[in-house]
Amino acid sequence: MVACFVSHFLVWRQILLSAQPGIVLEHDAVFVAQLPLLEGKGDIVNLGKPSYGRFKRKWRKGVYPFFSKKSIHIGGSHAYCVTPSGAEALMASARAVGAMPSDLFISVERFPMLTEVYP
Repeated sequence: MVACFVSHFLVWRQILLSAQPGIVLEHDAVFVAQLPLLEGKGDIVNLGKPSYGRFKRKWRKGVYPFFSKKSIHIGGSHAYCVTPSGAEALMASARAVGAMPSDLFISVERFPMLTEVYP
């Protein structure tokens, strides 16, 4: 858990230092469709379908405010896009609350700007 969180943190730091958006991928990320244009769609954009439990669907493809889970957490942190300002927010929160499973850390409660791609 800590090693995974630290690997995410290091990617966030690299995104912040590069001043360019980046995509954070875990070992189980699989792309099955082309990504939509993400510029201007949010500072933290979840790209992955929830990997466990029930999740909500949308009628149309697009980027929406967090919608997929009844809980406040994303359904797996296997793929998400982060802007430099999103990386800065993630890192500041990580310094304040410490390491935890990444999919529990990235929550709409902690990051109200969280958006998601559907499908």
